[in-house]
Amino acid sequence: MKILIIEDHPGDLELVCRRIASVLPDAIVECDIRLQAALNRENIQDFDTILTDLSLPDSQGVAAVKRLKVAAPDVPLIVLTALADDKMALEAIEEGAQDYVNKGDLRADVIGRAIRYAVYRQRGITENERLVRHLQESKALLEQKNNHLQNLCDTAQKFVDNVSHEFRTPLTVIMDYTNLLRDGLVGGVTEEQQRILAIIDDRACDLNNMVDDMLDVSKLEAGMLRVWRREVTV
Repeated sequence: MKILIIEDHPGDLELVCRRIASVLPDAIVECDIRLQAALNRENIQDFDTILTDLSLPDSQGVAAVKRLKVAAPDVPLIVLTALADDKMALEAIEEGAQDYVNKGDLRADVIGRAIRYAVYRQRGITENERLVRHLQESKALLEQKNNHLQNLCDTAQKFVDNVSHEFRTPLTVIMDYTNLLRDGLVGGVTEEQQRILAIIDDRACDLNNMVDDMLDVSKLEAGMLRVWRREVTV
């Protein structure tokens, strides 16, 4: 675990370092006495947690919290406060700090617990934010695919309508002329010719019914055709 401490008081800094070493012996601790020095670190986002005093030579109050959250938004922040700074510590939490530790109670278990809890909470926040982003990206992708499918459906609907129209027009002409021939309105026909004309008429009717079925299925899929159910005797 990497920890950054921003504290300008030598005695407080030494005490905090000792307390951390006693509960987190493997922790790597780095220190700065000014806020700007910490902000200038290229690796500031690599720390697992940051502890900062609210009274620094170049920063007073919650301004340090605001600037640190901008520089390292995903790093949990713990503020170190004096006995009379509890109100300011609560303001710091409202600005994004995970926790605060009163310098009058710098016991090893207190500071160790604050660090561990801050890290765990920040991990939970980071994971939740990742999940939210993933859900938003998934939603956007689904909407994009849904729009694409809707466009395909509309194109298919238009295609079916056009094909049905192109089929129906010549079929109607064929059926009309077949009836004219069968009825002898354009001259006499033999029995064999009548048989052939009947076959033509039957096949044309079959194609016409097929076109009707295509239109019905297309309208049903588009939600334009209602289905009426009733009991029948088979």
